[in-house]
Amino acid sequence: MLKILWRLIKLAREKKEELKSQSRRESPPQLTPEARLQYLTGLAFDVVEQRLRDGTATSQETTTLIKAAMQKEKEEVEKTKLEKELIKAKIKNLESEEASAKLYEDALKAFRIYSGEAIIDNENVEDI
Repeated sequence: MLKILWRLIKLAREKKEELKSQSRRESPPQLTPEARLQYLTGLAFDVVEQRLRDGTATSQETTTLIKAAMQKEKEEVEKTKLEKELIKAKIKNLESEEASAKLYEDALKAFRIYSGEAIIDNENVEDI
């Protein structure tokens, strides 16, 4: 009786896995090699995830998942760092533009003084 019960459970699991794999196979074809690789990677991670849940995953599969998670974390940290550098560069550029505008304005005032278009009064330049 137990043998029959175990055999039925095994058949049910096999049928369940078969249905899962059929539903995965029916996905639309990927248009680019990158999309196909991403799709296949997702399937591989799904299989390993199921094995982890079942307790049948190998240490190599577990290590691979941990490494992938760590790599993603490193990429996110690097991206954040680059975004901060970009913001700093933009701020520096704006400050530089403001300084350049001030220098340009001072140069125009000096040219007006030298050409006689402006009057110097207590170190203030006034236009006529």
